[in-house]
Amino acid sequence: MDIDTVLFDLDDTLLEYEQDSRDVLSSSFDRVGVEPFFDIPAYHARYDEFLERGKSVDEQRSNCFAAIARDTEYDPNVGRTVAEAFAEIRDQSRVRYLPGASATLEALARAKPHPEPFESVLAELDSTADRAVHVGNSLTTDIPGAKAAGLGAV
Repeated sequence: MDIDTVLFDLDDTLLEYEQDSRDVLSSSFDRVGVEPFFDIPAYHARYDEFLERGKSVDEQRSNCFAAIARDTEYDPNVGRTVAEAFAEIRDQSRVRYLPGASATLEALARAKPHPEPFESVLAELDSTADRAVHVGNSLTTDIPGAKAAGLGAV
């Protein structure tokens, strides 16, 4: 079997959040003004029950928090409110690559001068290398990549 596609999970595979989930959850309870009624391991233990195609991560988390609230004798709406606070506090942009992740992604990206990016564009535009020219600004990536894909290069 030839593999031409690799998919990666992000969380805890390639990157980790700079904000600790326990701190985010604690701040969420504080923001809502309720005593903590579950912890991160309890959330993780239940999360798979709420995976549903077409639902966002925030919706799935909200459904999970609501169920945990109900099971611990809180109003499910309190759980949903905690989930909203969690989503507001969690800064999705504050992440860092795990060791080796950045280098792995760069190695797998098939960046120029590999011909694949040029071939993909040609296929998408329903064109061929003999009918195309690539204009670039780098003698080390643009020109060799285009030529490797059979394009003229300027």
